[in-house]
Amino acid sequence: MNFTIDISKEYECDAKTLFRALSEGVLFKYTGAHMDKLQMDFREGGELRIDWGDSQVKGEFIAIAPDAKVAFTWNFFDEDLKQPVATVVSISIDDAQGKSKLNLVHEGICSDKQRSDLQFGWTDAVEDMAQSHFA
Repeated sequence: MNFTIDISKEYECDAKTLFRALSEGVLFKYTGAHMDKLQMDFREGGELRIDWGDSQVKGEFIAIAPDAKVAFTWNFFDEDLKQPVATVVSISIDDAQGKSKLNLVHEGICSDKQRSDLQFGWTDAVEDMAQSHFA
């Protein structure tokens, strides 16, 4: 199976401010990541490592368009499936009269449990970032 998550959220900031927050790893902070262990080389081809203590994700930035788009691979080991999983996250930003809209698409998810866990995590993160970082 191949599942996709698609989440949208409007923010009370312009696209440039939202993009800057993404480039600084703010979205990952709201997933509950340990920020002291976050490794981000924010450039196309740059490495990404996110640690939550009980799990890790590794990836690579595959597309960056200032104030408009960030895409990266999201690779992890699925304990239930007992295999590595490689997925892709694409985030687009649209400017809307001083506000911005984030659209996050996570593709290549291979089980219903992964989809459910990732849907919960990403939804929580984009909501918390809107309420806590841009309030």
